[in-house]
Amino acid sequence: SRHLLGLINDVLDIAKIESGKLMLEIDPIDVQALFDEVYTVTHVQAAQRGIELRFEADIAGAARARGDFGKVKQVLINLVGNSLKFTPKGSIIVRGKAHPELGHLMFEVNDTGIGIPPDRQKVIFEKFVQADGSTTRRFGGTGLGLAISRSLVELMGGIIGVHSDGEGKGTRMYFSLPMWRDEALPTPEPLAANE
Repeated sequence: SRHLLGLINDVLDIAKIESGKLMLEIDPIDVQALFDEVYTVTHVQAAQRGIELRFEADIAGAARARGDFGKVKQVLINLVGNSLKFTPKGSIIVRGKAHPELGHLMFEVNDTGIGIPPDRQKVIFEKFVQADGSTTRRFGGTGLGLAISRSLVELMGGIIGVHSDGEGKGTRMYFSLPMWRDEALPTPEPLAANE
């Protein structure tokens, strides 16, 4: 029943995104606070499966991402959950790295799981797609979480992608978000009085 409830929520999220009715609250996002919350939600399942789960933030100074904290948390939980599903042993390492020269923050979820064949990597973020039918039957799930993740990241001005060297060689999922800039808004020019 929990799986069914999750599926219903995923379908509702997709409907909101596609109809343009999803509201975002854009704020500066502290990466360590984000990682702490995602760890709280995911570490028990990782421990139960005997998977090492590590979070590493390589964020110099006060660099923060620009986005909706709750939605970014949802994306990261989706990606970590996906890795947990397809990593029978080994580790999952979540990294956050600021690239101020490029104006974005990059998040990565690297796992030592079953990997993804190259020809399937292009469609992994499509609705209802997973690596193959047998994988879906073996591990369950609809692939909707990844479709929602892509939509949310793109709505927040970022990109999302996946790389794997093939079956049995692990997977790296990543997404970027714009960096928050504390620039003061320009003061509007006073209107010239009609003479």
